Amino acid sequence: MVSRRENGRYFNENSMVGSRVSSSVIGIGLNVNQTRFAFAGGRPTSMKLELGHTIDREKLFSDALKHLTAWINRLYRKEWNRIRESYLQHLFQYEQWLITPMLWVISGDGSRVFSREVNYR
Repeated sequence: MVSRRENGRYFNENSMVGSRVSSSVIGIGLNVNQTRFAFAGGRPTSMKLELGHTIDREKLFSDALKHLTAWINRLYRKEWNRIRESYLQHLFQYEQWLITPMLWVISGDGSRVFSREVNYR
């Protein structure tokens, strides 16, 4: 993720036979060098806008294909622990507070005297 703004989309479609997945199609769409967006809903952005320079699309595709091939090979080798560990490490805000815990000290008249973040880890 480059930012919290939308930089692309993914598509996933599964075909089922009974209770089993018989096939899956997964697609990924990235906004690479786009600087203008006809639809501004969802705060769209692009890699170019976030990084501040034009991206070499051929190199990006080559690098992405190389990484995808490596992960597919890990599936074939049944490296389940490595796959799971990487997945959990890359989950956005996994095991993080969604709201920062704060300690507040309030005086008798209701005014705030002191406040700070509380770290439980």
